[in-house]
Amino acid sequence: GGETLSPLSGMTLAKCPTLGRENLKSPPPYVKKDYPHISLGTVYRNLNQLAEAGVISKLQFGSLGIDHFDYDTSPHQHFVCTKCDSVIDLPMGDVSYIDAEASKHFDGLIQGHKLYFCGLCKKCLTKQENKQ
Repeated sequence: GGETLSPLSGMTLAKCPTLGRENLKSPPPYVKKDYPHISLGTVYRNLNQLAEAGVISKLQFGSLGIDHFDYDTSPHQHFVCTKCDSVIDLPMGDVSYIDAEASKHFDGLIQGHKLYFCGLCKKCLTKQENKQ
């Protein structure tokens, strides 16, 4: 459909734990409720527009192939589960010192960094431990 999401709907949608294309096969039920004929392409188009406008953040986790749209645009770190692809906010202190530390060992100009942690989330770790 040619329907568009309101910024409020987009921000609600961004609260999904993860929105990797490989995980989201159809629009979430709470979006379908308000927009019954909306396509997955329209959902992603609206999320990308909201990210370009700075309303939400779009994070791409490189080789993991995960796009995560985040309503929290403040500086914070993330954990990505290598089993289920969930993206979890990590409450950490300020890590901006990493840029200065890296600059000590680099002749070019470091302008920032992209940092995320990966491993098994609690749910996947529990499943793995229960199999043993």
